[in-house]
Amino acid sequence: MKKIIFFLFSINLLCLFYFLALGRFNRPALDDYCVMALYHDYGIFNSVAKWYIHWQARFSAHLLNNLVLKSYELSGTLFHFTLLLYAGFIAAFYRLSKILLPLWKEEKWLLLNISAIVLNLFLFFNFEFSTFYWVNVSTMYFGGLLAALFVAAEVLNEKKTIRSLVIIFFVCIYAGSSGENFSVTFFIMTGLTGIHFFRKSDKRFNKAIFALVVIAVSMTIMLLAPGTAARRSMFPVQDFSEIIITSLKAMIIIMKLIIKEKWIYLLLLSLPAFYISRFYPATHKISLLKLIKLTLAFICFIWICLLPTAYAMGEPGPLRAHTHIAFYIVLFSLFLFYGFWKNVFLSEKMNTTFYLIISLVFLSLICYKAVHEIPAAFEYARMEDRMVEVLREEKSKGRNEWIELKAGNLPEDMVYKPNTLSSDTSFFANNCICRYFNLDFPVSEK
Repeated sequence: MKKIIFFLFSINLLCLFYFLALGRFNRPALDDYCVMALYHDYGIFNSVAKWYIHWQARFSAHLLNNLVLKSYELSGTLFHFTLLLYAGFIAAFYRLSKILLPLWKEEKWLLLNISAIVLNLFLFFNFEFSTFYWVNVSTMYFGGLLAALFVAAEVLNEKKTIRSLVIIFFVCIYAGSSGENFSVTFFIMTGLTGIHFFRKSDKRFNKAIFALVVIAVSMTIMLLAPGTAARRSMFPVQDFSEIIITSLKAMIIIMKLIIKEKWIYLLLLSLPAFYISRFYPATHKISLLKLIKLTLAFICFIWICLLPTAYAMGEPGPLRAHTHIAFYIVLFSLFLFYGFWKNVFLSEKMNTTFYLIISLVFLSLICYKAVHEIPAAFEYARMEDRMVEVLREEKSKGRNEWIELKAGNLPEDMVYKPNTLSSDTSFFANNCICRYFNLDFPVSEK
């Protein structure tokens, strides 16, 4: 047992180094400069109102964007953002694990490591990995999901305290206004949880209804905003049949991506599932027929989750917008592996052998990614810093003529998206950089 826990800890420690090393080299990109330019013009809070009226109304995420990027201006790093986001997910997963695995609630070290390994696999599996580091979208898609996890932990906890209600209130405001696609799905799931508690005469029903009301109000404020209508007007109006087709296209894109690139991370989920199925005291087995039925129901659930994005954008939408769907797939895969291992008998020696093999595969994968991507991230940070240095130098010289910067030679598959500047001076990010640095000359990159 101690050897197995040691392997878990080793994997998590290496993953922690990998994620934080990438966070150390993170820099603002694309829309981040638009956010910074706007709060420089209107202030931290007034700029949130500006976004609410003119573009999109995700007011909680926009406020956090402002605070994080302002802290970057003061500290020169986004490392603390990565650290806090990572720690927040660990805390949420750990709290949920104590509720879902009550017989292990005193095994804090064990639950912490299980929580960390599930989080690490979720981050690797996410359809567009850079979403975790890109502040403008991370606060929306990862921030909304993190808030929802804290809501789930408080609602599922049987204790009803003022502290619990206060947490539910604030994190529901964030989750309900972090993004239209996720807030709708989260509202539905919270409502179904409330119905379940009502049918079971469970005292947690009151907390679920309280959370549902706060989410509904926050979501309504966001959906009815002028900025939401303005952003929606940029995309074609579709009838219901077109929305169905668009959502099915999105599901096909996701399935192809899983089959082509992400399958290995789902396979590695067998590691924590195997551990729980073998060593958790519960003896309940799930029949194969039930697993098949649940899988079909889950596919329908994913399709429903894709409908809001299909309606809002008239297209499958960017992969970063499906962060919450990636999370659902990871959780369900974990459940499937758990059900599978509960129905498979292996000798103790085979148990240990399988666990060690999967652990070694995971360790090898992380080492490969670290060696491949950390140097590229360092080069990316060096280039971004140089770009800022050049722009400030040219501004101090009083330049008023167009400047064309030379693009660096970065690998296409690096974790960050090195596309802040475009060769077109009218590109929105080029304009935002000019506004942020208050430049008197247009900027492009070749």
